[in-house]
Parts: sequence; structure tokens; C-alpha cells
Amino acid sequence: MSQNRYEVLGKIAEGGLGSVYKAYDRNLRREVALKRVRADTPEEADRQADQLFEEARTISTLQHPHIVTVFDVGKDVEGAYIVMELLKGETLEDIIQRGALNEGDFRELVAQSLEGMIAAHATGLIHLDIKPQNFMVIWLPSGKFQIKILDFGLAKIAHQPHIQEVDADGSILGSIYFMAPEQFERSPVDARTDLYSLGCVYYFALTQQYPFQGETAPEVMASHLYHSRVPLDQIRPDLPRALTAWVEWLMMRDPNERPVLASQAFEWFQAGQVPNMPADQPFTDDGTVAMAVQEDEEYIAEALPEEDGGQSHTSSQSVPRYVRPGSGTASGPLRPVAPRPTRPVARTPSGAVGARPAPRPLIRPVNIAAAMAPEHLRHKEPLPKWLTLWTPIGVAVLVVGFLAFNFISTAREQSRFDALVAMEKPQGSVSDVNLLLKFLEEPGTSPQAGEALKKLEGSDTINTLISRHVSSAKSDLARKNLALAIAARGVTEAAEPLIRQLPKVQDREARIAIWQALSRIAAPIHVPDMLTNLKGGDSNELKAAENALVYAAAQEPNADNASSPILQAFRSNTGDDDVRATYIRVLSRLGGRDSLKDVTTALENTNPQIRNSAAISLADWPNAEPIPALKEFIPNAKDPYIRTNAINSLGTLAALSGETPQEEIAQALITARSNTKDSRELSAILSALERVASPEARDYLQQVATTEPRSKQQAEAAVKKITALLENEVPITGSATVLPVEKAVLTPGPLKVQDGAITNWFGLADQVSWLVKVEQPGEYEVQISQAYPGTKPGLYTVSFGSKLFPRQVEISPQPKNISLGRARIPVPGHYRLWIRPKQIAPGDQLMRVDKMVLTKTGS
Repeated sequence: MSQNRYEVLGKIAEGGLGSVYKAYDRNLRREVALKRVRADTPEEADRQADQLFEEARTISTLQHPHIVTVFDVGKDVEGAYIVMELLKGETLEDIIQRGALNEGDFRELVAQSLEGMIAAHATGLIHLDIKPQNFMVIWLPSGKFQIKILDFGLAKIAHQPHIQEVDADGSILGSIYFMAPEQFERSPVDARTDLYSLGCVYYFALTQQYPFQGETAPEVMASHLYHSRVPLDQIRPDLPRALTAWVEWLMMRDPNERPVLASQAFEWFQAGQVPNMPADQPFTDDGTVAMAVQEDEEYIAEALPEEDGGQSHTSSQSVPRYVRPGSGTASGPLRPVAPRPTRPVARTPSGAVGARPAPRPLIRPVNIAAAMAPEHLRHKEPLPKWLTLWTPIGVAVLVVGFLAFNFISTAREQSRFDALVAMEKPQGSVSDVNLLLKFLEEPGTSPQAGEALKKLEGSDTINTLISRHVSSAKSDLARKNLALAIAARGVTEAAEPLIRQLPKVQDREARIAIWQALSRIAAPIHVPDMLTNLKGGDSNELKAAENALVYAAAQEPNADNASSPILQAFRSNTGDDDVRATYIRVLSRLGGRDSLKDVTTALENTNPQIRNSAAISLADWPNAEPIPALKEFIPNAKDPYIRTNAINSLGTLAALSGETPQEEIAQALITARSNTKDSRELSAILSALERVASPEARDYLQQVATTEPRSKQQAEAAVKKITALLENEVPITGSATVLPVEKAVLTPGPLKVQDGAITNWFGLADQVSWLVKVEQPGEYEVQISQAYPGTKPGLYTVSFGSKLFPRQVEISPQPKNISLGRARIPVPGHYRLWIRPKQIAPGDQLMRVDKMVLTKTGS
């Protein structure tokens, strides 16, 4: 991985085969998920790299809204990595732990997950590791949810059946509770294997129980192989029988009894039917579709691992016998009782899904967005036995009376706490806040209390009480969960108390949580005190502190004023190298002419960590002001590593607006490439030239594609990209020139041009730019035509030349022309104009943009 492009922000998850990290893509300025595999030897590392590249190629063939998207793949000194979209939501497992799904949400889960699997199966791809952890639930601004299928790491292209893979120790790869019998048997696997696993996931979603259970791995395997389970219809009698039977159909023991493809399963699901289910006798007594099964205990025992001197184990549960209607024995091969239809047929109203009254289920289904009480609160311990023992009557009366009073009081508090935790939108009083703050101090209930405080609704007094409690929190765990609640609620008055707590907090996670809260509530006045609490040693904490400082300081509209306290701290030479490097990153993100000189001077610092931090961080400058300094530094830099980082920063800044035309940037990079033979630099310069939209860059890259075989593929891709940009350039004449939305470059994501306007502006990473060719240097007025019918206007910045125009969106149902200011363009050439969002209300859009206008007003 080019460490110049991806900055690791923290670990998201870790498994037996590798880890997934949250990272920042410096080139595209967005957060991503970065997956690495774990290897103990060079040989294993090469094998893991091949597998990871295969996974990337696998997923890249599937551009589907319900399958995670792959952005990049590569290999560096730390090994192979794959870069994917960062999904912000919860796993399906997390959702189900809070409650089984109701019928409506379950149907939506089935529809979305099957659509994703249909796309995979259509290309011959089977997943082989279907489990709740591999389904991400993402909340959309509309309040609906979107399912994304993750982790195709075990996937195979299966136009023909394959044998289940094993790891180096011969262990089967996959999740045992959701694996099909043929995976344990190492029999051929195909699309029907995925459908079995999906059936297990659906069963789990409706019941909060694994369909095939056991206290040990062999027992779980035996449950699968014996097909020993509690019928779904018995646990959820409130659901239509056709629906529960459909889930059971997916989980049939014999692959030949399951749907052939996901598309076939989806057809029957939409029709509300199950094959071989005649209207007069669709079910056996246990609520399942009538089937015949052959018991072969010797065969199953051979498939199980042997322990305890070679004695084979079988499930302790009884094996249900599925019999033919009218038959009293279970015999014959595992097959349908009647020939299976290939398509669903029309049903009468009496057989339609949901046509019968719904009995009471054994578990309480909930809406997918609702939260049941946490597991540890649903199972109350009985009263201690010693309370029932005989004692002398006088003492007993006093003791029992005292204990009863305290028990009743405690029980009431516990009951109210349970209720608050279980509510999706709890309404709370002052006593409720104090109750939650009390439970916040208890290690066993602190996380749940923090979550409830996040959601608690009521008067403004709630935030005041939360803020006051910061100084009296007794443990780092309580401080951590309190900080998370403060961040979620946006309790601005808690900023100062949180900063005062930082010197007392020793726990790493608690310190990070406080910095993360400050990154949402701090103000410019808090920056000096925040600076005094910076300490090095933990990169994740420093990154959180960096974000908090930038958030607080950036609320000052003047960049020089915003960066002033950080600049003073940097000039005072306080802090260790990690802290000083953080100062440089903050200054680079804030910008300002006063900071520019110090950061560019740091390129020549005697400390290599400071030099390198400056070379990397300049890529984050809000405009192109550092370009002249980088152009001057690169030819004279002696350290090839730092020089390469400076080249990457120059390439990143090339895409921004500034006073330097694209032509001059291209020439600087071409000159730098002609003066080096370092392969890393040569590649870095080509990557930088990809982002320079000028005919000179395109022509040079065409030459590279012709004369340098090793760089041909990269150069040809860059030529194609630059050519597309140049085709959309807008020539700027002396009169008013409209920049049409059809010529705009939109960052990948929800942004789109619809009905003559740029819309779907939901995220801060959604940015828009135009490439303009200025024929006449001089002063230009910048105008925007925007519309916003909402009530919570956001903030945005337009940049052109060296000017930044920060604005608040104006409320106007119809397009409104707004003059933003004037920018000076010193020389003719290609330049870029950018629109970047700075603040968008949750669930809202920034605005609609119909056009931009540039008008020459002076020389």
C-alpha cells in the first residue's frame, strides 16, 4: 500500500485470517475500509496475496447495490491489501441480538439479500461464508435500510461444483452454525450451498436462535448432518406457514431438495408459495413441508471428527422424521414427495401469505430499528436462598423489612432502566437522567446507559445534567460512555468539562472518545486548552485530537485567525515529534498564508519526521497555494522518500483551484521525472500527472505509453482520464460564461445530474468541480444558482483561483442567483472551480445547483 495514499485511522475488526481497518484515501479525500491478511512466513504471505487479489477481482465483477464495492488492491512492505467502501452501519448479527425481526423487515431483508446473491450466482460466483456478520445494515436518509453483502474471501467461481476448501491444518473454512452439510462432508458445493446458509441466517433472524445447535463443534455438525432442529413454524406461529416453509425449503438436508438458484428461490418467495405444498395437505404435523428422509447413522458418524478413543458422537437432540403423508415410517431416499414444479403457480386467496390469523409467537418480534432490552437484563437472577431461611422473628422482621424496602426500590430502578434501554426513542425526566447516570457508573450497565442517554428525549435540562456529570464521573469507562453520548447529542456546554478531564484519564479508549466528542462540540475558544492536552505515542488518539482541533479552529472563518494558536504552539517548539507532526497536519488542513510559510519551511527541517510530515500533509491544504513551494522543493530534495511524498502532494493539489495553471504543474512534474531514475518516483509522478488536466500532461503520458512498456497500462489509463476531462472543459470568454451542470465532474457516490440540476448531495465527501480554460487573465466574478426548500440550511465553500468563498445555503424553493465574490486569474491556462460541502443536516441534502457563472470584471 502506498502509505502516502491511505492513512490508517483505526482497526474496525479482526479475525483469524486478518484485519480490517478504517483508512483515509488522500487522493480521493474519503474514508475507506482497508483489509489486510495475516501471514507468518513469506510463502504464506505470497499465497495470501494471491487469495486477496482473487477476492478483489471477484467482487469487482459485481457492481451491485447490495454487494460491497472494491476500490483498489495492492501490495506493500506490510503485505497485500484490498480497499473497499467504508460502510457505516451495523451487522445483521448486531441487529438480531437486540430482537428477532418482524415480518415486514424480514421480507425486506430477504428481498435485498437475495437480489445480491442472484447477481453473484448469475456470474457463477458462490460465497461459501454466508453468516449474519457478513450482512451490513446501512441506514438511509429516508429512514429505510440497505443490506450489503460482505467478505467474499472464501468465494469461488462455480460454473461447476467445487470441493469445500480447508486451511493449513485441514480445518473447514467457514462459520459452523451456517454451513451446509456438504461443506462438512467436503462434497461438491454450488449455489445451493449458499441458499442453505441463507436459510440458516433467515431462521436466525426470525428466532434469535441458531437452527442447528450444539454445545460443541461436533454436536453442531451432527445437527446439520442429521437435520436436527426445531421447526421454524413452532417458534414463529404468527408468521404465514408458506413463509416459514419457504425458509425450511432453503435448509433442506439434500442439495437436490433445495432451490437450484437464488433466482428460483426469489420467484417462489415473491409468489408466497413453496413447491410440493398442495393446498389440501401442505404440512406435516410439525409444520414442515412433507418430505421423505433416509436415516443413515453410520454414514453420518463417518463424516464427524472422532474424539475419546475414536467413539463417534451424535447429537443429543432427537432426529425429526419427515414422513410422506399417510405413511407411518421414514424410509427411502431424501427426495420430494411430489415432482417439484419449476415455477410458482397461482394461489387461491385462501392459500395466500398472511391469510390465516396469527398465533402468538414464542419470541417477541420487533421492528429492525427497535432495540429490545440487552441480553443480560432479560434474565433476572432469583432471590438469594438465604432470604428464605428461618431467623429469630424479631431480627427477621427488621432485616426482612429493611431488605424488602431496598429490594423494591432497586427493582423499580432496574425496571425503569430496562424500559429506557429498550425504547427506540425514550422520553425522559430529570429523574430518568439521574437514573441513567447512576447506571453509567456500573461496569455491567455502563454501555447500555450510555446508549440510552444518546437517545433520551425531553427538555433542555437533559443536556445540562449530562454536562454537569462530566466532572463527577468516577471511572474511565463512565467517562468514555458519557463522552460518546455527549458526541451523539451535541452537548456543546460539555466541551470545557471534557477538556478538564483529559489529564485524569488513563484509558486509551476513553481518551479517544473524549477527543471524538470534542470533534463535534468544541469551539475556537477551546483550542488553546486542547493543545495543552496533546500527547504523543498513540497514533489513533493523535488522529482523533487532530480532527477535534480542526473542527474547533475551522469555525473561525478567517484561516489565519483559525490557525493562529496552533501556529504559536508549533513555533514554540513544544511537544515531542509526534505532537509537532500533528501540529503540521492541523495547520495544513486549516490553510492560511501565515501557516504556509512555516509548513513549507518544515520541508527543510533537520528532523526527518517533521520533513516527511510536511511533505505528506501539504496534500491536505484547502487550496493550491503550496504548489509553487513544492515545485521549488522537489528538484532539490535529497531524500528520495520525502521527495516522493512531495510529488504525491503536488499531484493531489494539482486538482484544486489555485493561481498556478494546470500547464505549469504538468511541466514541473515532467521536468522532475526527467531528473530521476528512482522507480518509486517515476511511478509517483505518473500518478500525479493523472490528476493534471492539461494537453501537455496528456501528450507526455501518450509518449510514455509508447516508449516505456512497464508503464504503458498506467499511462494509457491516465491519457483516457485526462482526455475525458479536457472534452468537458468550459472556455471562459470576456462576457458572462455559464458553467453547465452537464460539464461538471462529480465525485463517485450519490451525486447525480437530474432535471438540469446537481442533486443527491448527502455527504461531505460529495464534491463537484468544473475544468475551465481562461483565455484572458484578470478578475472574475463568481456566481452560483442554487435552490433549497428545507429548513436547516447547510454550509459550503466555492474555490476558484486563490480565493475561498464560504457560504451558507440560502433557503429558496426555486433557483436563486447568488454572487459569491471575485477571484483573480494571473495567466491564461486551465483552472478548476470547486464546490465542497462543509455542513449538512442529518438526513437532508445540501442544495440543488443549476449552474455556475464566471464574469470578467477587470484586468
